Amino acid sequence: MTVPDETLDLLRTSASLVPKETRADWEELVRRTVVDVWDRPVLPARQRSIITIAGLATLVLPTELRTQVRLARVNGMSRLEICEVVMQIAGYAGAARAVEAMQVLREVFEEEGDDAAEPISQSHSWPALEGRHDRARVTINKLQPHQGDVIHGHAVEYEVEGGPARTPLSPTYGWLGWIHDNAFGDLWFRPHLTDDERERATTAALVVLGLGDELVGHFQANLSFGFTPEEIGEGILQLTPYTGYPTTVHAMLLARQVIETFTPPSRSAMTQA
Repeated sequence: MTVPDETLDLLRTSASLVPKETRADWEELVRRTVVDVWDRPVLPARQRSIITIAGLATLVLPTELRTQVRLARVNGMSRLEICEVVMQIAGYAGAARAVEAMQVLREVFEEEGDDAAEPISQSHSWPALEGRHDRARVTINKLQPHQGDVIHGHAVEYEVEGGPARTPLSPTYGWLGWIHDNAFGDLWFRPHLTDDERERATTAALVVLGLGDELVGHFQANLSFGFTPEEIGEGILQLTPYTGYPTTVHAMLLARQVIETFTPPSRSAMTQA
């Protein structure tokens, strides 16, 4: 694809923040890195926006995130979809990072003005607490179909009632159930993004955080979701201008290891699960 002029203008906005003495060199850096990755094949602009916003929100970089939120709007993402990317990374990078990103989103949306196509709802979009333990099993079997039932079997259902009278959690008991039910029974069942898009956002956050064990599991999930090696590689490369070369090297080496050693179950087996 060829990068549209409107996109180029947004990608080059950082030049105005750079001293005049090096502005020309900075613009060339942006052209050779940022503009280049946005003009690469395999991943459409919408998916690249999801990956980039997830990465920048995790990095807590409000100046560049502001530009990327505007670009995501150009790339056809709704306000709720952009918010949902940040909501997803709240589970993987923490609510403290996510709230900083949410503030940027609010500022950009306020600058845009009211959007009649996106009415504001006063009710939340979370699924009911009831049944989330069973919902989590569905998610786990999508992400890790080769061992989903094993993970589910080790996750004791979290006690949502009882307050201080509940069973204490410890490194040997109970903590997995809290994560299992909150992440996979609640967060992954929210609206506005597909499972594939949630997985792209999650993987982007983990690449930024450099969490090797989690990354291995999610690169396996990438393959189980049907992502090609090229899609995985392009997703990592998309983050490089924002995270730096060492982060990319780390993620690429882990991804290659998974691609060379992991064979995901067939789609039919996943459906039966």
